[in-house]
Amino acid sequence: MIPGARAPPLRAARLFLHSRRLCGDHSRNGVERRSTGQQGDGSIDERAGDGGLDAGTVSPELLLRIPPPQPPPGQPESDDDDAENLSSASGSRRIPSEELRLADRILRILLHQLGYHHSTSMYNRVLKVFAQCGEVKAMWGLLEEMTEKGLPVSARTVHLLICTCGQAGLRRRLVERFIKSSSFNYRPFRTSLNAILQTLLTIKQYSLIEWVHQKMLTDGYTPDVLTYNVVMRAKYLLGKLDHFHGLLDEMGKNGLTPDLHTYNLLLHVLGKGDKPLAALNLLNYMSDVGCVPSVLHFTNLIDGLSRAGNLEACKYFFGEMVKKGCEPDTVCYTVMITGYVAAAEFEEAQKLFDDMLVRGKLPNVYTYNSMIRGLCIVGEFDKACCMLKDMDLHGCTPNFSVYSTLVCRLRNAGKDSEANNVIKYMTKKGQYLHLLSRFGGYRRC
Repeated sequence: MIPGARAPPLRAARLFLHSRRLCGDHSRNGVERRSTGQQGDGSIDERAGDGGLDAGTVSPELLLRIPPPQPPPGQPESDDDDAENLSSASGSRRIPSEELRLADRILRILLHQLGYHHSTSMYNRVLKVFAQCGEVKAMWGLLEEMTEKGLPVSARTVHLLICTCGQAGLRRRLVERFIKSSSFNYRPFRTSLNAILQTLLTIKQYSLIEWVHQKMLTDGYTPDVLTYNVVMRAKYLLGKLDHFHGLLDEMGKNGLTPDLHTYNLLLHVLGKGDKPLAALNLLNYMSDVGCVPSVLHFTNLIDGLSRAGNLEACKYFFGEMVKKGCEPDTVCYTVMITGYVAAAEFEEAQKLFDDMLVRGKLPNVYTYNSMIRGLCIVGEFDKACCMLKDMDLHGCTPNFSVYSTLVCRLRNAGKDSEANNVIKYMTKKGQYLHLLSRFGGYRRC
């Protein structure tokens, strides 16, 4: 521990964040974008290791740990029958029209069985099918049908509808409708607005989150800790640090105590702003008030520091985490490995990779992606190709970013034949055939 590092009172937490330029490019924040290996599931993210892991963004809930909707006591069936997030219709997989018509007929027969009353959960399952098809009109029809039958609308229903609506104006109409709805069963959230905020965070509608927050204040709702967590994150991602600081102060003035998720957000902001001493003070304060930092907090802090280019601080907090009894998990190792690869220190990345294997931590697709990128950087292309095949042997299916990383690096090194072999390996396994056009110049035999 750094000598003399003590925590100021919590009300002085704003002092940690006084800089108006904590992060230069917030679009590359480790907690701002999903770690799919692509930017918006499209172009390749070079900084993250051509698809390396952004800590805290495997899902938008990872940073805040927003609880998924749970069934009320005594209800055996959950409306949220899976954790899948649906994007707008433009990004959904389009099902052929013949299959869609057949599915529509079957679903409507099931929904309109004589003498049988379906629950909200059944309607949600049908809504999910239409959402995957991008059939917004059909989903609106089912919503109207639910309203006519007096069925309660659950948080899952709201999630499916808002995620599928690609137009911001339509989303706002939906939000207004659900806010006013008397049949909206928004539990386990305290208010309907919190349930809506959680969904908007999931689909990255940060400006709409601001609008909902303003409406909440106008209508006399009192924000709770969850509300502040979601809105503060939205303000941060929008680059509105003045508003972020104001919300942090307002939270204290209203007598609300930050929870572990609030601290998690603060630690990442401090890390991205390259403020290791302030982060250490905050960690000490957390321990003093009984909020013991977990591996998640250290991981997000390390990720922010890594993106700020401060690898020495990353090493320090990685060691502190182990000293405090927090065993690094696969995500934490991946963040460290990605940082070393980005800093062209592949030997250190290799040591960490070997260490995680010795400790029984299974690498995930993002770990492999960073290692493959590192091997390519140091010219070990044969080992990189072998690691791609090792992924399958260890039960880890490569995503498209892994293939993109390897193919692009091989081509840049003038190894077109090896790059084509990687593409053939991908097609032989039947993976990502619909994305072959992204490999310009390759013709399938």
